[in-house]
Amino acid sequence: ACIGVHVVEALRADGHDVDYVCDWVRDPGDETILRKASRESRIVVTRDKDFGNLAVYGRVDHCGIVQIRKLPLRNHVSACRMALQKHDADLAKGAIVTVQPDRMRVRQAGP
Repeated sequence: ACIGVHVVEALRADGHDVDYVCDWVRDPGDETILRKASRESRIVVTRDKDFGNLAVYGRVDHCGIVQIRKLPLRNHVSACRMALQKHDADLAKGAIVTVQPDRMRVRQAGP
């Protein structure tokens, strides 16, 4: 969600099974997207911090979230690739990985 088609195409080229919200008939809202991703064991890749808020404060189940924050569009593909590769084990356990220009933060899944 909130990610450009160039990122989707790159991740698909890398062999990831990407379900792109912009291909859906309509956007059902963040909570529905997060719940659908959880049911399908998918990681949500987004620029929208609301997904992290829903997961942490709203306690909506998820299977990992990668948040791209304050990065130029030209860096989104490499940021996603790096987060997915470097933190695949954390994401598999439901972590939230936030990628920013100067750092990558990992919030481990709660108990």
